[in-house]
Amino acid sequence: MNYIHQPGDPQARPPYTAQNVLMQGGFLKADTASLQKLVDLVLNQVDPDVRFTVATDRVLFAGLYEAKMRSADPQDAKFGYVIESDIGLWIATWGGRKGEAPGLRWMPAFVFVDSVTALMTGRELYGYPKQQGRMIRNAVGDPDFTVDLKVICFAAPGPNQPAQSLTLLEVQRMAGGAPASVELSALADYIRGPVIAGAPASNAPDAAKALGGLVPPFLGMPMVFLRQMRDVASLDAAQVQEIATVTVQPTHTAGGGPAPAHHVTFPDVASFPIASTLGCASDVDFEAPFWLRMDFKVGVGQRI
Repeated sequence: MNYIHQPGDPQARPPYTAQNVLMQGGFLKADTASLQKLVDLVLNQVDPDVRFTVATDRVLFAGLYEAKMRSADPQDAKFGYVIESDIGLWIATWGGRKGEAPGLRWMPAFVFVDSVTALMTGRELYGYPKQQGRMIRNAVGDPDFTVDLKVICFAAPGPNQPAQSLTLLEVQRMAGGAPASVELSALADYIRGPVIAGAPASNAPDAAKALGGLVPPFLGMPMVFLRQMRDVASLDAAQVQEIATVTVQPTHTAGGGPAPAHHVTFPDVASFPIASTLGCASDVDFEAPFWLRMDFKVGVGQRI
């Protein structure tokens, strides 16, 4: 059957292009068993022939600020562009389908966006677990990550608890912090340092070797998602449930480098128990903070 585009449908067709994107990233040490528990929940229940394991105990924080995000499809490109902000926490996984060569893929654990278009398209088309958020930035320059992430959530469980707007995540630049002295050509090795240090001893030799070529999401390393939709007549059942993958390819890099020291806090709330889910501290410094200016393109995904 063909997809029916209704009047006012906010979901444009791929491919999508992003221009003048600022990516700000850093790593958080987490608990491997907690990460694997989440990977098992999200990726390892759908098909017994599809299996993923955690490749490192470092979780990537990635803030993405896109000046122009648009569809490059001939029918939808006429509508122009939107401005988007995106904050995500990503787990590096290793695996795939039995009988096929395994590989590294980034699995999003939590993703927050400030665009309804991005939220709906990301969830429905690819399987990003996107949630609505509002990013309040007080940054000065590209290497400054300072941001508050506001979300509508429940601070505590209880039938009489009202949803409210709370700061779910706050990043602050540390006073006097200076960037590490790393040449741009060596930035990839700088980023990979914490990832390789956090690789479990149980990693397969091929996985350990592959970490030496790891790059962040949106820079050419595939992503992996649980793509699903509830059944309309049986709410504990899924009408659609599959493991999907897509690769976001950079088309231009305008600059980047190590960033000054930054600190992140994310107190657990009932709606989004980030620290307890990932098994990481809720008040911690980033490892290997970095920033990049780039453009990228993303096309159709694939089923695994």
